[in-house]
Amino acid sequence: MTKSQDSATDDANRPRSRKKPIFGVASWILPCVACLVAYFIVRAATAADRARGDWLPGLHEVIASILVIALCAFACGVIAILRNERYRWLGLPPLLAGLCALIYFFPDFLSVIFEWKP
Repeated sequence: MTKSQDSATDDANRPRSRKKPIFGVASWILPCVACLVAYFIVRAATAADRARGDWLPGLHEVIASILVIALCAFACGVIAILRNERYRWLGLPPLLAGLCALIYFFPDFLSVIFEWKP
């Protein structure tokens, strides 16, 4: 056999490596970063609303932040599993946590923000 045929055979026999776990890791890091950003947004809203004498200031921001964080975790988990990444099981806990949070908070968010009754 020639050299080119040997390298082609070696390439065919070598197992394919899966994709790097970019979204599996991002499904943990992105919600943490979003929590940090949401913390400062809620603190600023609380300080601004407390000056006006509101009761439970920053509640809308907390609910919206929870939905955004849950959506980020859910989306990254789904992408990690669908891309067939190397450690795709890393995306499963954030996916389930994000899905549960979205299911739990979505009707409450609609009723608070849009005054919608289910």
